[in-house]
Amino acid sequence: MEDVIKGLDLSYEELRALLEERYEEPRFRADQIGTWVYRKRVFDISQMTDLSLDLRERLAPELDFRPPYLARDVASERDGTKKFLWRLEDGETVESVLLVHDNRRTACLSTQVGCPLACAFCATGQGGFVRDLKAGEIVGQLLAMEAQLGQDIANVVFMGMGEPLLNADALLKAIAILNHPKLRAMGIRRFTISTVGIVPAIRRLAEEAPGVGLSVSLHAPNDSLRSRLMPVDRRYPLGALMAALHDYQERTGNRISFEYLLMADVNDGLSYARELAALLSGFKAYVNLIPFNAVEGTDFRRSSRARIQRFREELQSLGVEVEERTEKGGDIDAACGQLRRRDSGEAYPKRPAGGGPRREDRPRIDRPRREERPRADRPFREERPRTDRPFREERPRTDRPRREDRPRTDRPRREEQPRADRPFREERSRTDRPRREDRPRTDRPRREDRPRTDRPRREEQPRADRPFREERPRTERPFREERPRTDRPFREERPRREERPRTDRSFREERPRDDRPRREERPRDDRPRREERPRDDRPRREDSRSGRDFAFSRFTDKKGKGGARKGLRPPRKGRHS
Repeated sequence: MEDVIKGLDLSYEELRALLEERYEEPRFRADQIGTWVYRKRVFDISQMTDLSLDLRERLAPELDFRPPYLARDVASERDGTKKFLWRLEDGETVESVLLVHDNRRTACLSTQVGCPLACAFCATGQGGFVRDLKAGEIVGQLLAMEAQLGQDIANVVFMGMGEPLLNADALLKAIAILNHPKLRAMGIRRFTISTVGIVPAIRRLAEEAPGVGLSVSLHAPNDSLRSRLMPVDRRYPLGALMAALHDYQERTGNRISFEYLLMADVNDGLSYARELAALLSGFKAYVNLIPFNAVEGTDFRRSSRARIQRFREELQSLGVEVEERTEKGGDIDAACGQLRRRDSGEAYPKRPAGGGPRREDRPRIDRPRREERPRADRPFREERPRTDRPFREERPRTDRPRREDRPRTDRPRREEQPRADRPFREERSRTDRPRREDRPRTDRPRREDRPRTDRPRREEQPRADRPFREERPRTERPFREERPRTDRPFREERPRREERPRTDRSFREERPRDDRPRREERPRDDRPRREERPRDDRPRREDSRSGRDFAFSRFTDKKGKGGARKGLRPPRKGRHS
């Protein structure tokens, strides 16, 4: 078994060279094997039936295309997220996650067993680092997921266990294998790499794989906070990272996605939102806000919905394109490393990071744990006031007497003095003039004592020296009730409609419309009436139900002309004979 070659580790060129040089087979054999493995997901060479039997017998013991073994899988009942735990040949385990978004399936793949970065909020980092994955082990995760699902997966994101750019050689080779048109043939834009910010690898990515998407795990807008959450910031601070990302964007033109994990009372304040907007100014960027998934063994908590919404609105008000990532797999611990950690007590059985005690057995740093020490050797907050001054409940806000002990100003209280030494409102009028009830609005007599003008009141005089309305008509014509609207007699004096014609002509029932005889007295024309004649001098339909005459009548119009209806022809001779 020492000579067994891992077929998934081979690129297309390496597979073709192997078949040509070692087995003396034509190059199209590589196409056939690539189709079986990457398209049909058949990993047993003995079942590749378009290869000769002799070739299969030679390849089977020496070439192995088997993907990792499925140790465990769990599926979410909420959103269709599915998590896989794969067991590798050396017994180590890695995780992959299937994410479903509106019928689009995305695979989240791991690149390392464990992680060396030890981020404070990450479950994978708590288990320490074991080793890098090979290219075939990365590729095998995707192929094994597709084989389990029985269908293709459209997109791949390298956001699983480990830091992808610390395993850049295997990562870029795995992308090349899956992208090759003779193998899996996935478009280069279908891949996205998530990194904490490994500066040299970002520059390499811009040169070797410019079409691959880049997502940066930022999680803090300044070095002081980020270095506490992510120790990698001490090696690659934000200044160096931002410079590398500027170069990356200038070379590739790609938009960069920035991931920001929101943790309650850690990095979700509005001041951090403003710092983040200032940090990303000048970038063609997109911020992805991620609510924190609780991880056992950490003190971090998820931000409330209200704080997440305020953080998002603050970024949008500052012109940053931002969206909140929809939580997936919350009911199955879909965050990286949680399934591996819980798997039958085998998570991290031997090798914690750096050979030291496990994370659960040691504090984060060499100082005593938080619950065992105050934050800075000072007494606990509940044991000391914020400053050396007495507690708030023991002292007023200033040296002045408390509000309840003093008026707002040195003047007497409102109930003890008028606002401006003037008499109280109820004791004085608004001005020095007499009160309204004691005086008219002006020096003129009151309204009830005088008319509006010097003219006599309305009831005493007409508006324009004309007689009152009831005493005069609107015009010199007689009143309406005294005259008809026209010179005709009054309505009640005129004959009713039924008693008189509308005009001087005789009533309709007494005269025809014209000099012709009435309709009931004459036919419409000189032809006999319809009921007295057939339509076309032909026998009526009821008199001729069969025969050539009736058949031909179906194809004539009222005037006896044939072909009146479009598309109809007279019958052929002898058709109805």
